[in-house]
Amino acid sequence: MKKILGIFILVTFGLALLQCNGSTESINQQQPIDDPVRTPSQLTAEESSLLQSSNKFGFTLFNKIVEGSQLDSNVFVSPLSASYALAMTWNGAANETREAMSNALQLSGLSVEEANQAYRNLTAILNDVDPSVDLNIANSIWCRDDVAVSEAFVDLNKTYFDALVSTLDFGAADAADIINAWVDEETNGKIDQIVDPPISRDVIMYLMNAVYFKALWTQPFDTLNTTEAQFRLAGGGRVNCGMMHLRDTLPVLATDEFIAVRLPYGDEGFCATFMLPDEDYSVEALAASITDENWATWSDAFEPEPVELGLPRFKFPYEISMKGVLKEMGMEIAFTDAANFSNMITDGSAFIEDVIHKAFVQVDELGTEAAAVTLVVIVRTSIGPGPTFDRPFLLVISEKESGAVLFMGKIANPVWEE
Repeated sequence: MKKILGIFILVTFGLALLQCNGSTESINQQQPIDDPVRTPSQLTAEESSLLQSSNKFGFTLFNKIVEGSQLDSNVFVSPLSASYALAMTWNGAANETREAMSNALQLSGLSVEEANQAYRNLTAILNDVDPSVDLNIANSIWCRDDVAVSEAFVDLNKTYFDALVSTLDFGAADAADIINAWVDEETNGKIDQIVDPPISRDVIMYLMNAVYFKALWTQPFDTLNTTEAQFRLAGGGRVNCGMMHLRDTLPVLATDEFIAVRLPYGDEGFCATFMLPDEDYSVEALAASITDENWATWSDAFEPEPVELGLPRFKFPYEISMKGVLKEMGMEIAFTDAANFSNMITDGSAFIEDVIHKAFVQVDELGTEAAAVTLVVIVRTSIGPGPTFDRPFLLVISEKESGAVLFMGKIANPVWEE
């Protein structure tokens, strides 16, 4: 493609952050992150490795979700949010389960201490990249009040993820409301519910990450230049949209498969990358081609060019269960009775029932507002269904030590006669 044409599709927003030129009883109080302020250029080897791992995980996750989505359906996720929530869960895993989660999260090259410290430092760095951008990364763990939770697990996630850890009576009528209030606050009201009441009696823990992002374009679009236009759907139809227009010199990358434009936010610490596939190259194929190696190569190849950009404004929520995708990525054992989360709970066994992801995005003339919440649902491992005596059976009453049989009976009709 030689020219910038048409409409640009946001596919890598959540991954490009660093690569742009009733009553609860708190187990412990949150511990503030007090590391010295550093910039993305000052990442340690471990932090750079974690960022690369997060991107690898995110690109694979995104590609699989796009691959499984309907032709004309939107997809918008925060790989960063999913990575944080699953990393906290990973701290509670052991043996084969931890190894499987390490592989899926691309953390195999890091020790537990290195990975946790890198997450902690990365959070601090992201929060300080651009003071003009509103970015909030928050973590929480909600525990059923009758479950024995490992103190070491709690301490790890408090120390490295600044997680709010609270016990809660999941059977209380307002339990879901309390958890959802946290979600609502941390996403600035953009996502107000992720736990449906009533909470199942099988659920023993929720691990949650919330990411909120709001930023103005460095060069905003003039609303007077927004026009009504038609957006061509992949299935052949057309829909009306508000097309924003901007003349500016922006970073541009053109290849045989796509053309991409980057729009900076605020003081240019963050940016959005819009990638438009060639006419004979589908957006699904483009998503499949985004690997960490390609992304790094492309990021270095952008050059400033004068452009006339046409970009649709859009606003929508998105929700998906990531269970199936994460199984495909090698985490299947974590969703089965064979899961080992002995580093999480000390009074039994548990597994991940689901990983629910909700997101919101609004792109308009002024900038971008986005939010995401990832919820990891932990349930206690079932000991298997017990027998139901719903057909004739025998009854033997005996003395335990001697084995003497006192009574025997056949119960063929369990009547209750007064």
